[in-house]
Amino acid sequence: MSKILIHTIAFSPDGVSTAYLFNDIALKFKEKGFDVIVLTTTPPL
Repeated sequence: MSKILIHTIAFSPDGVSTAYLFNDIALKFKEKGFDVIVLTTTPPL
């Protein structure tokens, strides 16, 4: 199984558009059979 690391400052549940885009990308990779790891920050409260 291939692994993919996504390193981003914004990821779901953050409310910015980039977070939603990276979430969609990660889900598509998972659907294709990749092991996806996301490294990100904690969204502001």
